[in-house]
Amino acid sequence: MNLDTFVEALVSYLKENVFLGEDSRVFSVENRFLSSLWKGKFLRSKFIAMAFYSMRKQIGRNWKKYALKTAAGIEIIHLASLIHDDVIDGAERRRGKLSFYRRFSTSEAIVWGDWLFARGVQEFEDIDAGGFATMAISEICEGQLLEEKFCAFSDINWDNYFSIISKKTAALFQIGVEAVSPFISNSDDVVELSDYAFLWGILFQLYDDLLDMEEDFSDKKMTFPMVLLKKVDVSLARNVWGGKKVLGKQRLKWLRSMGRGIINDILDSERCPEAFFLFYEWMVEKLGKLK
Repeated sequence: MNLDTFVEALVSYLKENVFLGEDSRVFSVENRFLSSLWKGKFLRSKFIAMAFYSMRKQIGRNWKKYALKTAAGIEIIHLASLIHDDVIDGAERRRGKLSFYRRFSTSEAIVWGDWLFARGVQEFEDIDAGGFATMAISEICEGQLLEEKFCAFSDINWDNYFSIISKKTAALFQIGVEAVSPFISNSDDVVELSDYAFLWGILFQLYDDLLDMEEDFSDKKMTFPMVLLKKVDVSLARNVWGGKKVLGKQRLKWLRSMGRGIINDILDSERCPEAFFLFYEWMVEKLGKLK
C-alpha cells in the first residue's frame, strides 16, 4: 500500500468535505486558514491505513472507505486539540504560522475547536464507530487536565509525564488502529496492532520532545528532556525550570544523547517488530535527525 497516496486522498477529502460546506462562504478566511494547517506528517493516519490494509480481507471491499473516514476523524480531532492547546499555552505560532487564536480571536478558537471535535465525531458515526471518537476526545481532555494538574517542578517525574503523553499523544495512535475492530469478526487480531501503535505513539513523543527541547525549556513544560535532567541533576533542572539558567550546546547535546539511548533501548526490545524499525527510520527522515 502506498501511504503517500493515501495521505493525498485524505487531504483532498478533508478540504472538500470539511471546509467546503454550505457555510464555507461565510467562514472562507477561517476555512482556508484551517486547511493550511494540514501539512503535517500524518503519522496517525498512516498507522490507520496500515491497520485497515492488513485486515482488508476480513473487512471486505469497503476497507479503503472505512480507513479514510477513520483517519479523517482522528485528524480532525487532533487539529481541534491543537487549536485549544495553543489557547491554553498562549502559543504564538503553530507550524510556522500564527496560532488560530492569534490570527482571529480566543473566542473563535474555542468555538472552532469545539466544532472540529463534533465534526470528527461525525466521521466516525458515518461508519457506525462513534464510540471510538468519544474515547479519543476523552483521552485528549484527560491528558490536558493532567498536564494542567502536574504543572509544578515537584510534579516532574517519569510516571506523571508518561500519564500525560499516553493520553495526549499515544491514545490517538492506538484508538485509530482499534477502530478497525467493528469491521472484522475477531477483534483479538487488533490487540497486537493496538499495542504496537501505542508504543510507537510514545516513541514519537519522546523523539519530538528531544527535537524541540530548547523551546520547551523556555515554556516551562514537562517534557522528556526535563524529566531526564531532573533525574541526573535536580539543582540544575530547578534553575532551568525557573528560568535562572539556560543550557549550553554541550548540555543539550548530552541530554539528546541520553534520550537517544533510551529510545534505542525501546527499539531493541522484543516488543518491536521489524516494521517498527522501518517506520522509525522513516520518522527520523521526515522529522529530522537528533544532533
